[in-house]
Amino acid sequence: MSPPNVVYVITGERGSGKSTLCGWVAHEAGRRGHVVAGIVTEREGGADPVSTRRVVDLRSGEARLLVRESTAESRVKRLDAMPTLV
Repeated sequence: MSPPNVVYVITGERGSGKSTLCGWVAHEAGRRGHVVAGIVTEREGGADPVSTRRVVDLRSGEARLLVRESTAESRVKRLDAMPTLV
């Protein structure tokens, strides 16, 4: 008999370890023989708000650059450049 489908929601402050927890759970589930799929976004550079982010494929472990921010100002410019949805 298989267990029922369960969805967990992980919340917390920036830098509190949500992605670290998700990565650890995925790794442990895979080690125990479960099929793991999905992506998680990780911040490099700790809780620094101006940092590099990468996306990790939980099945393959492949990581790719998602965004690299050099200054907080660049983030504001990027948001200003986004089209307005009506």
